[in-house]
Amino acid sequence: MKDKFILDACCSKRTFWLEKKHPNTIFLDNRKEVSPDVVGDFRKLEFPDNSFNLVVFDPPHILQREFNDKVVTHRYYGILNPDTWKEDLEKGFNECFRVLKEKGILIFKWSDCNRWANSKAKLKDVFDFIGYKPLIIERFKRNENSITYWCVFIKLKSEDKQ
Repeated sequence: MKDKFILDACCSKRTFWLEKKHPNTIFLDNRKEVSPDVVGDFRKLEFPDNSFNLVVFDPPHILQREFNDKVVTHRYYGILNPDTWKEDLEKGFNECFRVLKEKGILIFKWSDCNRWANSKAKLKDVFDFIGYKPLIIERFKRNENSITYWCVFIKLKSEDKQ
């Protein structure tokens, strides 16, 4: 694992990766059908503390009770449980920061989409409870219904939330 210093904690279909099999990256997902390197749960990462220089965290953004495998978005990106999504994302952030080395970078991707207004959590809702503050937020507006955010965090001290 010495040469693996990047973790993608929810790799899904690796849609934003230029090199989809980057040699220094561990691609993790809880769904075998997306062919991750490691099948695992972002809420309980099976890696030692301070393992990675860079962690990418692109969790599911849609809140639904049922998984509809006919909907491409669900298959590619997964879904969050509407009853536990806040707790799940908080656990995910805590785990990503736990495995991140001091002065390491966490890149968090989130999409706000008005098309699924009843089943979508907004970025501001996520920031209300996770306990970490980003250094940088880049906003990409695809169309009137969709905004994707790229957020950059840094782990400054292992005991402090930023």
